Amino acid sequence: MVKQEPLVIPGLKRVSRASIVNTASMAGLSAIGHLAPYISSKHGVVSMTRVDARQFAKEGIRINCVCPGFVDTPMFRGSGLSEEYIAAAEDQSPMKLLIDPADVADAVIFLSGRSASVITGISLPVDGGALLYHII
Repeated sequence: MVKQEPLVIPGLKRVSRASIVNTASMAGLSAIGHLAPYISSKHGVVSMTRVDARQFAKEGIRINCVCPGFVDTPMFRGSGLSEEYIAAAEDQSPMKLLIDPADVADAVIFLSGRSASVITGISLPVDGGALLYHII
């Protein structure tokens, strides 16, 4: 990406080479003792995002991260979790919902686009507010 020709952003005085959007989890922004290996790996993605964003910003490369909450996918539903667990996941969101995959995609599209052309190094929770009181 550093080697490619920068793109001129119409109407702006800056150039862009690329936008990278990593995917972590709301677990990358919280601390849950009994899930230490998983939490550590997600914190690693968040940290890598920040370090790389700082390193490559001068090259016109923006790097951000989305941190989804409990996403309502066939894998989540078919992973053997009990209905009680799934209900508890919904209850952790002040909005009382599981995240639709399209909402995560919309966040990635936003962070990749012109509307976010000056945003770099952030980890955006897409969690229905679950991080406001993440308890499991």
